[in-house]
Amino acid sequence: RDGLIGIDELLRAEAFASYGQAVVERVHAVWDYGRGDRAVAGKFSEEDWRRLCRFQERRADADAARFWFRVADVDGDGVIGAHDVRWMYDAVWKDEATCVTLRDFTAQIFDMAGTTGGLARERGATLRDIRNSKLASGIFGLLCNHNDMLLRRSTAEFSDSDVPM
Repeated sequence: RDGLIGIDELLRAEAFASYGQAVVERVHAVWDYGRGDRAVAGKFSEEDWRRLCRFQERRADADAARFWFRVADVDGDGVIGAHDVRWMYDAVWKDEATCVTLRDFTAQIFDMAGTTGGLARERGATLRDIRNSKLASGIFGLLCNHNDMLLRRSTAEFSDSDVPM
């Protein structure tokens, strides 16, 4: 009731309810606080909240894509590699019985980013790769918020297992 939004409130917000707590903590860790007149580090002001919601709705916009890239680039090396994809996959809730495997999920992310082939896949996907793919919104959506339905619907055709659509 302080007019600011912290991690607990963000986890309860409808727009972010299906994000895992670890992902919400990453959002807080990389957010640039202090743009509003009621800015407090670690809590979203009303202006911060509106901006974050815009970033969540329009992940492909330049500023939003940079932000979501920083969220997904867990090790901070400038690329989203297999390690980052694994961390994001493990951090988000999913029904293990019906969701795709990590291998299939990783292949989907790199295929969408256009980083197919041995060397390209080993280096990972840069922000430029993701933006050039024109699929930034989908890539960041899958990495940060791949709830069971979204994951099954978007990757079922690539799965070795029987994943219902």
